[in-house]
Order: sequence, then C-alpha cells, then structure tokens
Amino acid sequence: MKKAVESWVNFIDREPLRKSSKAADVRWRVRLIRSSSMRDLGAVYARDERSAREQAIQEFRVPDALQFKLVVQRAG
Repeated sequence: MKKAVESWVNFIDREPLRKSSKAADVRWRVRLIRSSSMRDLGAVYARDERSAREQAIQEFRVPDALQFKLVVQRAG
C-alpha cells in the first residue's frame, strides 16, 4: 500500500483525463484526505453524491488503495 500512496503523491499534480465533465445538475468538490489536511483535486458535475464519487474516481484516476480517502462535497 505504501508504494501505491507514494506513486499517487507523485501523480496527483497531473491534469485529469478530461478538463470538464458532462453538463449535469450539481457541481461537486472533490478532495483527498491527507495526514493533516485535505488536497483539493477539482470538481465534477453529477446529479447525486454517489455518481459524483464514481465520476471523480475515473476522472482523477484515484487508485483503489486511496478511494476510501476521497471526499465529495456539494458545491452549488
């Protein structure tokens, strides 16, 4: 797991697969919990929290080892 975390930390500053998501109802902020703070990854557009989380995992390429640290909050 340490190796996955280290590779993710090096990879986190890269751009997402797509710049913006498909148009939908609500904007969701996506953050990654770190040891003492949260890292803002960006935003996705989706109808509900569950689909926003799934879309964020794909768009920001979050590895399986870190998906439990992903936080999705409604932004608007």
